[in-house]
Amino acid sequence: MGTGSESKDNASTQWKAAFAPIEAADRAAIEVFLDTLADHVAEPWTLGSMAEECGVARTRFAHHCKAITNATPMEYLRRIRIAHAAALLTTRPDLSITEICFASGFSSSQYFATVFRREQAISPSAYRARIASR
Repeated sequence: MGTGSESKDNASTQWKAAFAPIEAADRAAIEVFLDTLADHVAEPWTLGSMAEECGVARTRFAHHCKAITNATPMEYLRRIRIAHAAALLTTRPDLSITEICFASGFSSSQYFATVFRREQAISPSAYRARIASR
């Protein structure tokens, strides 16, 4: 007759096997969402709204996002927004930096400038000027 420990291990293995398809489906939904996030960068995303979009709990979303991107959901979103802003600074000289800030999903131009400088090691206006001088 097995020990209590063996019984618990067996139950844990059975539980994991039973939920593996759900886990895989959750991860797949999150991967699709993350792949298309750049197309919806201006949305006012929160951890809760991203998780809800994928049909999973916030902790499950955060867990899979970290595993897929090696970043928390908000870090990943911030990187996507900065990349979007950098592209607009390069391709849309007709837009002001404030317009680019809002089009990239930032709600404060001061916060945008701070984050952009931290990520790119240059201010948005200097980035634009450097690109224009090429």
